[in-house]
Amino acid sequence: MWNKQKLYFITIFLSSFLLFSVQPLIGKFLLPLYGGGGTIWTIAMFFFISVFFLGNLYSLYLSKFKSRTQSTIHLCLIFLAIIALFVGFRDLPVFYPTSPIISILLTLSFSIGLPYFLLSTTNSYLESHYAIIFPGRSPYPLYSIANFGSLLGLLSYPFIFELSMPQRTQQMTWIGLFILFSLCLIWIISNGSMSLLARNPKVMKPIHAPKPLILFAWLLLAGLPSLLMLSGTTYITQALTPLPLIWIIPLSLYLISYIIGFSHLNWYHRTSYYFVLLILILLISFNLTNYPLIILTLFLASLIFHKELYLLKPSPSHLGLYYLVIAGSGLLASIFCSLVAPTIFKDIWEFPFALILSVILISLLQKKAQLMIGVTLTIIISYQLFSIFTQSPNSLLRQSRNFFGVTKVNETRTSQEVVRRDLFIGRIHQGFQIFDQNLEFEPSAYYGRDTGIGLAIDNSLPRITHSPLRMGIVGLGIGTIAGYCTQNDYLHFYEIDPNIVDYSTKYFSYINNCRGIGGQVDFATGDARLSLQQELSSSGSQNYDLLIIDAFTGTTIPMHLLTAEAIRLYLSHLSPIGFVAVHITNPNLKLQHVLNAISMDLGLYSYFYQANDTSWYFMADKPLAIPFDFTSPQRTSSHIKSWTDQSSSILPLFY
Repeated sequence: MWNKQKLYFITIFLSSFLLFSVQPLIGKFLLPLYGGGGTIWTIAMFFFISVFFLGNLYSLYLSKFKSRTQSTIHLCLIFLAIIALFVGFRDLPVFYPTSPIISILLTLSFSIGLPYFLLSTTNSYLESHYAIIFPGRSPYPLYSIANFGSLLGLLSYPFIFELSMPQRTQQMTWIGLFILFSLCLIWIISNGSMSLLARNPKVMKPIHAPKPLILFAWLLLAGLPSLLMLSGTTYITQALTPLPLIWIIPLSLYLISYIIGFSHLNWYHRTSYYFVLLILILLISFNLTNYPLIILTLFLASLIFHKELYLLKPSPSHLGLYYLVIAGSGLLASIFCSLVAPTIFKDIWEFPFALILSVILISLLQKKAQLMIGVTLTIIISYQLFSIFTQSPNSLLRQSRNFFGVTKVNETRTSQEVVRRDLFIGRIHQGFQIFDQNLEFEPSAYYGRDTGIGLAIDNSLPRITHSPLRMGIVGLGIGTIAGYCTQNDYLHFYEIDPNIVDYSTKYFSYINNCRGIGGQVDFATGDARLSLQQELSSSGSQNYDLLIIDAFTGTTIPMHLLTAEAIRLYLSHLSPIGFVAVHITNPNLKLQHVLNAISMDLGLYSYFYQANDTSWYFMADKPLAIPFDFTSPQRTSSHIKSWTDQSSSILPLFY
């Protein structure tokens, strides 16, 4: 009995480990294909949660068949999943229809869909049978084992897989673990573990179905943590880097709350936790940029709701239905965050909405006195959050939201004659322009004439010889680089978000001013690297005298734009006197170490300039024609390696 029980533990652990380790793995594969935005993770989570729900629905439906039929069907599913794994996951297919959402869902479906579906069935399928095969033993500890495996799967990616393995090796390692899991599952099914079901097939037949109110309580208590985790992650990645490491933090804490909440430890005191949660939500309602406090609040709320969910757990006979409702609640939260909220909200209002719902629900669980306090604080918190998300109505000129995030233009009048306009993507400032006859044509912010890029342009050979300058610019912003435009210059902007192209020409005048004085400006909409590759294949090198890479939103780093392969692509588009300029201003990461490593590996000449709180890095395959007053950067320390398409991690930059 002990060996069979141990095999159940191993199989469920492996299943959960694989379920969650593949999410950041395939998420990182998707990032460069769709511009590196945080919405990619939201759509991917919608896919994973949807398949997880279908897996639980399958397990519940399968339980209605006789044990032999169950085994036959599930064995067929295992073999089909293995075939699909080698056909789709090993060579990940990519689809490019009009909608990026549909494209991501198709790519995930054909690459990992069936294997992920099999993994999604495992917990519910095996735990239901475990209660029969080992009568008198509670199956709920297996749920904690599953969540522990999920947590290790998540954490293993940034600290083991991503840090030490090329992406191809990551895929093959995951495939190997999946085969091991499949063999364990096949052994359980085919070696007599299910024979007890055949002897006593009606042991698990429910006597009384849960009441509708209980089902609704399960739905709320499981759904709100999912809503908080998804909306909170979307909110945080609007301001921070949308990398697997950032996605993993809220999701890991969410899983830890499941592990603790479903444990037998006697730690929970409802009223105490309730007041602590109210205080935390009240604090962040006054400061929505305190991200550590936001993450702590998400964790505590999830911990409370998961413990309440555990306290309402049913008998083992209703285990399949219980897990199905939990999975269904996650699906509803995911649908709301990924499909509904971006359509009905112009900002990330789903996050404060989830916070307010949390306060209301936890208040309803209290006695009358605490309930009145909860109602009062709900009103205060709701008002404060509403104020933050609708602030500056007089200065807001335009706001919209699409797949790539929330875009805003603010307009303020600094004097009777002078107007200033600012562009924000999420909560990150992307540039400003002052509409004044003396300043309107002058580059501002990170692109001023005393910055690295300003000096590079003004001292370039075409400027010295008064000949046209040909520039490629990855990342449009408000088009500030066009402030350097002179007659007959050519500027080609690469911008993934069509909203930004619209905003830069309608609300800012750098682009129009350039065209007005005889410069030519073109746009390529889509991921810059894909566009550059397509141009190289179809028409050859663009022969840029200067190729500027500045597609970073605040601290957001599209890593696929800073790999050795990407730098080689940029070099192929340069003229004989051309060079690459990378904007690497970042408060947390010293990206020059990565570029140093790439420059060394590719044998490039590199230069670095830092002034006025901006940092620019320059690379060329020959010494620059004009001797800029830039320093040759110090070579990287040994632990910093070049980023490649197969291997990249930001962790080494932190130590």
